[in-house]
Amino acid sequence: MTESQRTSYFRRWQRAFSANWFMDRGRVRKRDGRTESESLTAVVNAANRIATEAHRSPTADDLRHACHIVAIGRPKSSKEITNAEIDRIWLLFSLLTDPDNVDAVVKWQHPEIGERERLVKWISSLAPDATILVIARNAFGDAFDFGHWQSLDIPKLKWLGKTLRSRQPAPEPQPALAYDQNGDPDWTV
Repeated sequence: MTESQRTSYFRRWQRAFSANWFMDRGRVRKRDGRTESESLTAVVNAANRIATEAHRSPTADDLRHACHIVAIGRPKSSKEITNAEIDRIWLLFSLLTDPDNVDAVVKWQHPEIGERERLVKWISSLAPDATILVIARNAFGDAFDFGHWQSLDIPKLKWLGKTLRSRQPAPEPQPALAYDQNGDPDWTV
């Protein structure tokens, strides 16, 4: 996780935590009047399991770690999560902050939407749109709406991204540094 992602991760977590819980004399308390959503219930249940294994009541960290379990299906350190996992966890944080966020609900129920968005963003960063369109047209012919390569299915988007990445120019080789008879760099070369 990059430093920017880490900052965003904890900022989003803080919003999700504050929307549902608060600290009272060192203990986590649930906010009154908060609607019980399916995702909130799943996080609380996972946090209770974590805390029970440690023979204590749930902590804020238990709730955060429970979000990882609910979002990606297993416990994993925030330092080791992939970009796809970060997106899924951030989506859960959004649902915890605002359970009525229709965009978050749809993306939660259809994880392929997030995968498609990541692929489209990645492909767009590899080449200009015109280049992407030419490669897609040559590869897929009339199999997609010309001008809208973003509408390709996920396997085709993956192929397109790998193809574009393989066409990236190799970095210029750096000249080898010559050494004199003493083993010091020879800067006259």
